Amino acid sequence: MKLTYKIRGAFENGVRMYNIDHEQMYVDLCQTPKLLKSMMTKILSSLHYMSCLKLVHADIKPENILIDYDYNTKSIRDIKIIDFGTS
Repeated sequence: MKLTYKIRGAFENGVRMYNIDHEQMYVDLCQTPKLLKSMMTKILSSLHYMSCLKLVHADIKPENILIDYDYNTKSIRDIKIIDFGTS
């Protein structure tokens, strides 16, 4: 699994400092509004489908949304919403 960012922490002068490195998918989403729209459409479509089934996901957060991203074509193949433990 690849996250859209990596957080690394280090101590400098006794203070914890964090560095955030964004992965290519995040950069592509920021630079391509069409790609962001595609991702949001797929997520909202999934939530609408669950609503039609009378399912409520009680813990929607980025960690519970898996994105199958094709780095070569810069497109989103599939999106899965996981962790229905509290639904």
